[in-house]
Amino acid sequence: GCPNASPLTGRLGGGDSKESFCLLLNSGAMLKIGIKYCGGCNPYYNRVALVGRIKSRLQGKVEFVSPDKDSVDLVLAVEGCKTACADLSSFDGKELRAITQSEDADEFIREILG
Repeated sequence: GCPNASPLTGRLGGGDSKESFCLLLNSGAMLKIGIKYCGGCNPYYNRVALVGRIKSRLQGKVEFVSPDKDSVDLVLAVEGCKTACADLSSFDGKELRAITQSEDADEFIREILG
């Protein structure tokens, strides 16, 4: 899934993490994903239901942990709209994916499952 990674891909604080993240994805190790929700001021979709769908589809493939854990491999920012105004500065240096619409979830699932 790495060569076709989501356009909502990156590492906060700069740096080239794509190669190391691809290695992690392809290693077969249990990926640790932290979920960070926006404040929900103007959501265009049900964020909690969407995360439930993601968790169901990735069950047994990833471990969902607090996004604040040092051991988190990726932070999934679940933004309710395309404004994507959640403050993600506390995740500086961590691998990040953002969802701003329900279609992004399918793309994220495809990336993780390869």
